[in-house]
Amino acid sequence: MARRDFTVRDLVEIYLHWQSGQGIRKIASSLGVDRNTVRKYIRAAEEAGLCLPQQRSASEWAEFIGMTFPETVDPSARAVRFDELALFKEQIRESLASNRISTVWQRLRDEAGITVSLSNFRRYVRAALRTSLARAS
Repeated sequence: MARRDFTVRDLVEIYLHWQSGQGIRKIASSLGVDRNTVRKYIRAAEEAGLCLPQQRSASEWAEFIGMTFPETVDPSARAVRFDELALFKEQIRESLASNRISTVWQRLRDEAGITVSLSNFRRYVRAALRTSLARAS
């Protein structure tokens, strides 16, 4: 089964369902998420002392999620290889002005010896260079 990345909105839904009194099995079923995943996030809230019946707004849950699970807010926090590519950020930006992503990746791999896969390289370009690429087009 493929690994699923959760957004803050997805996790807020889990917490709002839990807050309304639904059980883990019901939450998992209604949101299409594995029960162990629901347990993981609910356990984190319980360990942080956010027990029921305290009512929290969606924005309060989002703040908790950002502090507890920063990888859901910042894609670079969940990508181990982003640090390696960050060293070449300006070179990548300049090269993308006149080359395709796969060409830039291949040149960095051959010349600079990066060990990042093409799919991770594409993710890095989307996450780290998104604003500069949008301005260029």
